[in-house]
Amino acid sequence: MSIVQTPVFYQAPRSEFRQVLGHGIARYGFFGFLNSNRTDSDMGPFVQANLPPQMQALSAQYLAAKKATRKRGLKKHMFARLAQFFPANLFLGALNKGSNMLVTGFNRTENLAATEFFKFPGMNELTRDSEWGTATVKTNSLQGDLLWSTTVHVGSSSQPLRINIDTGSADFFVFDPKCQSCSLDTHAAFVYSQSSTFLPLLNLNFTAEYADGGGVNGYLAQDSLNFGGTVAVPNQIFGLATDVNGYWKSLGVDGLMGLGPDSLSMFPPPHNKGVFTQLVKNKALSQPVIGIALTKASVNSSGEFSFGKVNERWIRGGASHLSWKNVTSQNFWGTELSGIFVRGQNVMGADDPPRAIVDTGTSLMLVSGQVAAGIHSRIDGAVMDPLNGIWRLPCSIADAHTAHSPSPGMPNFGSWFSSVFSRSTRPSAPHRRTTSRKHAGEPTASEPNIFVELGVGVPKLGIPVTDLAYQAIPSSEANSLADDGKTAMCYSGIQAGADGFFVLGGTFIKNHYIALRRDGNGNRIGFGPRADLPEIKEMSSY
Repeated sequence: MSIVQTPVFYQAPRSEFRQVLGHGIARYGFFGFLNSNRTDSDMGPFVQANLPPQMQALSAQYLAAKKATRKRGLKKHMFARLAQFFPANLFLGALNKGSNMLVTGFNRTENLAATEFFKFPGMNELTRDSEWGTATVKTNSLQGDLLWSTTVHVGSSSQPLRINIDTGSADFFVFDPKCQSCSLDTHAAFVYSQSSTFLPLLNLNFTAEYADGGGVNGYLAQDSLNFGGTVAVPNQIFGLATDVNGYWKSLGVDGLMGLGPDSLSMFPPPHNKGVFTQLVKNKALSQPVIGIALTKASVNSSGEFSFGKVNERWIRGGASHLSWKNVTSQNFWGTELSGIFVRGQNVMGADDPPRAIVDTGTSLMLVSGQVAAGIHSRIDGAVMDPLNGIWRLPCSIADAHTAHSPSPGMPNFGSWFSSVFSRSTRPSAPHRRTTSRKHAGEPTASEPNIFVELGVGVPKLGIPVTDLAYQAIPSSEANSLADDGKTAMCYSGIQAGADGFFVLGGTFIKNHYIALRRDGNGNRIGFGPRADLPEIKEMSSY
């Protein structure tokens, strides 16, 4: 039987959550944000600050002319201007159709039959071939599930570096030893002088102004990298950052590795082949699969990335219970989305995009304003700030359900409903606040879980309502307590902030086993129920 723990929440410095949400909106929901009244709220500066410089200037022009020009005309003008700065495949082919934004990076997937929901190809395909390899590498939650850190070894010296593996981008970069802005007192640089296989690519500089504002400047180089010592790429192109800005300085990692399609790469051809592409090309994997199991800060246990295999110990019922979906995006690990359900009711509207992407580089789950309202209106005590559109709810929601034990045969990684948000920053110690179920606004076992449906008739994928208590609101802020003056409030792990597609970020991924597969039949994403977590049950409507 699981032990019930008192929830302990990471108490963020003032405005930090707005930075996290601004990061996601700038990356995936910028145009919808511009056309909302949120631009005049306290969220505006955070979204603006997370944009690349060219987009900052364009958005300033847009907002200045917003009241005098029809929105539709401005959108078209802005798209034309942005096309001058970004390649078409990075710009996602955004089009204006009435009031809806369509992303042509996705193929239309309406009316996909349940028969197109692929089952796992069979245990025989998981058998290890002696000529290829598999590797399992641990990954750890940092800063209250803000991101996950995975050790990757680079160069002939096999130098270990803490890397954020991001399925929503394509490039790999680490810090250069001469970088003055990389905070090398708290971060590690790649010491290439210790690698006999290191090769700088002369006159090949890069500027990676990510859509979320994490600007990185540097130069390209080539060297080997390996995962766990058994899976390696001999000649991987990567970036050495000589200057970084934005949030990179405050994150507890030494670089970023993208697993997204090569079409997302910021590097010039032919140097834009990402790590996943190189692993498959070099036949370094026993199967062209990467399995992902992200664990929560609350369980105090490592998750993992499995290169070349699906680790079925994480999957309730084993590998045969993985269900596979066709990737319907040219630029992301994206697939069909047919519904988001709360209490048995689909809260998606006819104008919501029928697609979603899986992104380990986004902390939250980002949806439309309509869906965010549909979810939170069914949770007691949840409220939205009318000025900035941020949803918050009672922190006691984290202890809303009775705990259940994991399946037999799996280690008990901790109580799933005990949401612990601990920040691993150096050198200062984290500030925490303990909450109790005894105060007003206490939720009951009737609080609903949230379910995502990736195709009509296929199994729904749940998010426990307890995980929505993402981060405690600092006590210095006026909205840290509910209207009763006693109930501690948390920021929700699901927020409005998506355009063109929904983003299944950390809030979703840490509750499921995810597998990314690349082969001649096209890319596919596998989704499976986690064996180390209790079964997430759906409540009937009332």
